[in-house]
Amino acid sequence: MAICAIAFGKDGLKEYLPLLQHHQKRLKPLRNLHVGDVVLMRETNTKRGDWPKALVADTFADTDNIV
Repeated sequence: MAICAIAFGKDGLKEYLPLLQHHQKRLKPLRNLHVGDVVLMRETNTKRGDWPKALVADTFADTDNIV
């Protein structure tokens, strides 16, 4: 995220990071996570711009086949 902070600047990150959140009012289904997807790991004791990135190693679907 440090590279993003340099590329976007403080104001750019404030505008970009909220776009990564999924909105509950979407009418069409979202794509399930897949192995190898890059995700942000939320940590309550750190600022949003400092959250570490991770790769999805495994997924588990529910009875509706939603991850």
